[in-house]
Amino acid sequence: MRNPYLTSYFPLLSIIMFSLSLSVRTEIELVSILKNAGIYDGMLEFFSDTGIKLSLLALLMVVYFMVFAAMKLIADTINEVSLLFFSKDHEGRACI
Repeated sequence: MRNPYLTSYFPLLSIIMFSLSLSVRTEIELVSILKNAGIYDGMLEFFSDTGIKLSLLALLMVVYFMVFAAMKLIADTINEVSLLFFSKDHEGRACI
C-alpha cells in the first residue's frame, strides 16, 4: 500500500529529528561525565573514540525514539477516545 500524502510523514520526521538532537546533547553530557569519572579512559583502551561516540549516539537515539513514539501513541489514543466520547453516533453505523 502506497501513501500518497507527503505530510503524513511529518510526525515521523519530527520524532527522528527531535530524537537526534536530544541524543547528541545527551551524548556530549554523558561523555563529559564519563571523562570526569575516569571511565572514558578505560573505554578508550578497548574501543576507538569515534566508536564510543557513535555507539552512544545510536543507543540514545533509539531510546529517545521509543519514548517519543510511545508518547505519540498515547496522545493519539487519548485523541481518538475523546472523539469517540463526543460522537453523536449511538448505533455505530458511521464506523462501517
